Amino acid sequence: VILGDPGAGKSTLSRYLILSLIDREGDKRIRDRFAGYAPILIELRTFAILRAEGKCETFLEYLEFLGKTEGWYLTQAGLHARLNDGRALVLFDGLDEIFDPADRERVTNWIVGFAATYPKVRIVVTTRIIGYQRRALTNAGFAHYTLQDLDESQVTAFVTQWYELALANRPEDAAARTKRIVESFSQSASIRQLAGNPMLLTIMAIIGKHQELPRERWKLYEHATSVLIEHWDVKRH
Repeated sequence: VILGDPGAGKSTLSRYLILSLIDREGDKRIRDRFAGYAPILIELRTFAILRAEGKCETFLEYLEFLGKTEGWYLTQAGLHARLNDGRALVLFDGLDEIFDPADRERVTNWIVGFAATYPKVRIVVTTRIIGYQRRALTNAGFAHYTLQDLDESQVTAFVTQWYELALANRPEDAAARTKRIVESFSQSASIRQLAGNPMLLTIMAIIGKHQELPRERWKLYEHATSVLIEHWDVKRH
């Protein structure tokens, strides 16, 4: 179980694991550890919605439904065979995004049952810390890990690489923007406290492309809200 605050990178970690298994340029440590494994992503928010609409009842039915509607070409029989062999890394992403506590407890118990049905499969569950009840998964043998905030060296590495990608044809501007964020991190306690969160740090990088970061926390929140509303996932929504 991967625990973390909102924006800490739980879903990003899930996708990093998936990409490492399907892309030859992915993380070699993960490819070597899970050689021959099929990554299977179950977004629990989507599962809950489809189940409420009567389109699936179980995790395998959910995956088969996506096999038909999203071109995944998955069937319950094929999935069952693969899972029985244990050649799968199954990621249950966003347990916290099932907002009703009773539904969340029910889905948690289904994950426990899934792990018992397919004991050879490797399973990762992601969830926010707040509201999470760990007893069921702990009793089922799940280990728990918590994503930590980025430290100063990690913030510097993140921002440096972010601007190198965002301003690939303007290396001098990229260096100047990186310096702006790093100096703000060292000079402002408010920015330092918030920048350890990857999502907030990304928002700061977006703001920092165009202006100095405000030192007052409320002004930073105001700009961050604007970024989230106007620029974040615009194409998706």
